[in-house]
Amino acid sequence: MTDNLGRTAVEIAHLNCRYATQGILEDYHTNQPNAADAKPIAVVPFPRRQPDWFISSREVRKDHNPFSSGSFGKVYRGWWLSTRVVVKTVTVATEKERRTFHREARIWQKARHPNIVPFFGACDEGSTYFFLCEEAKNGKLLDYLYHARGEGRDLKCNQILVSKDGVAMLTDFGLSFLASEPDGEEEAVGAIRWKAPEVIRKEKPVAPNAQSDVYSFGMCVVEAVTSEVPWGRHVPDPVVKFHVTRKTFLPRPKAFVSDAQWTLVESLCAFEPSERMKLSDAIELIRGFAEEERFQERLRDMQDEAPEEFDFGVRNRPELSKATMGSI
Repeated sequence: MTDNLGRTAVEIAHLNCRYATQGILEDYHTNQPNAADAKPIAVVPFPRRQPDWFISSREVRKDHNPFSSGSFGKVYRGWWLSTRVVVKTVTVATEKERRTFHREARIWQKARHPNIVPFFGACDEGSTYFFLCEEAKNGKLLDYLYHARGEGRDLKCNQILVSKDGVAMLTDFGLSFLASEPDGEEEAVGAIRWKAPEVIRKEKPVAPNAQSDVYSFGMCVVEAVTSEVPWGRHVPDPVVKFHVTRKTFLPRPKAFVSDAQWTLVESLCAFEPSERMKLSDAIELIRGFAEEERFQERLRDMQDEAPEEFDFGVRNRPELSKATMGSI
């Protein structure tokens, strides 16, 4: 039996990459009582064994226009069967880039965590390479901060997304390694600003690791607070690399009014990897900063809402301690 295009069920299963179904259909046909007399069906050879994360491009429909792009490719919204997804296309030109793509797919598949964007799968058919992941409803971190606090923004923390519940999530992982490098040694535009000095130095550079990730996190803190790329867009990448590899620290941006917050950045971005703060300690400090900020917001709300004749001195006593405020 065939469809209106003359294709058998086996051929349809193969075209849609349903190889397990294809095998079942072939076994079923072979084991039928009159199989010897039946007209032979077209048996399509199985392709190479696909990894667990593989999703066929035939199952995916992406929107016509990308909503974002980077040095490694373009990002689209789309559909995987009946599920709304994000499609991250990747330009893969060399065998090394292909291996890197496969490695990232394996890493992302295993990375199940509330702060990591859920991964659905990836495709490496022919010249088509892409990752499929869940859409973070609140988009990129600085876009989220802009809408939340009404401040201007410039560049995006493009590897930190925010879910519909306000949870920050990581994405992309090592995709920056797939970025094209026009002059051989030249880094993808802007990427160098987040990299630790031991990673970008010419002599005996090290591969990215847990300690270099701490440095990168510190630069993300700078970006989130200032709504600007580390070192500012007016400083070219080669100049940034020159200063970082010679252990010249990033000048303190004006947005860091708190000495404690800037000390955090200095501790995260110490030039010696062994001297960098542990991420667990940094998270506790950041949590404390957030609680202090919420307290200050409540204090301002009290000052705005309380009638002047009943403010008990709140308007004129900005130095009130937390304990004092708690007793009012």
